[in-house]
Amino acid sequence: MKLQLFFLIILFSASNLLAQNNTNTNNTNTNNSEKIEIKEMKVSKDQQSSYAAKKAKFVSKQTEYNQQRTQRTYNVSQETELQGLCQQVAAESPASFESLLFYYETGQYDLTRASALLKAYEMNPLNIDVRKQMLIYNFLLNKKDETRAALIDIFNANVYPTAIQNYGVDVLKSVPQNGILITHGTEDSFGALYAERVLRKREDVTIICLDWLNSPQWRANLKAQGIKLPNSDFIDVKYLEELCHLNQ
Repeated sequence: MKLQLFFLIILFSASNLLAQNNTNTNNTNTNNSEKIEIKEMKVSKDQQSSYAAKKAKFVSKQTEYNQQRTQRTYNVSQETELQGLCQQVAAESPASFESLLFYYETGQYDLTRASALLKAYEMNPLNIDVRKQMLIYNFLLNKKDETRAALIDIFNANVYPTAIQNYGVDVLKSVPQNGILITHGTEDSFGALYAERVLRKREDVTIICLDWLNSPQWRANLKAQGIKLPNSDFIDVKYLEELCHLNQ
């Protein structure tokens, strides 16, 4: 009887020890799991912070180079820098909306990169930057209905004040019959296009945006329409002077 009792006590004690060990093991596993989860969360936050910083740097440099007063084309060092920044963003997230849009924008309206723009638009059609780029894309391809719809969409979204529309109407009035209006950047170009394509003002005028002349495809289209363009593909003050001289 004593032997049986001793055996039962030993068995009970062993069971307790085993249960306690399992509990400790489970606690250890839980703690390790929590540590791994915390570490993964930290890595994820660090990655997000790094990605955001790289996006911000690209946008900052792109804005700086797009606001140059004497040239509308990136020089070699600027283009190389932007491509490098774009690649850094793509390395973090290859198929992201930003990597696609930045890749297209770095090409300065090179329509051979249009598949990236179309994919970005498909991913985030409400983004105002991609909507602007789609407007320009449709205009460069002479898609009149799509351009008009995009202009209405942009101005209905109150992206630009009414003064931009009024400016477009006024500046078109100053252009001679069947003349050429040379615009500088996005705002004045959109204003003039809105007046012409949406309000149906001065549809005889050809609007040429210096920014968009970076597109080799659009330059070819303009030449086909009888517009005389300089041989250079670097859009700067000298290019503008020659453009005006050739089309007097």
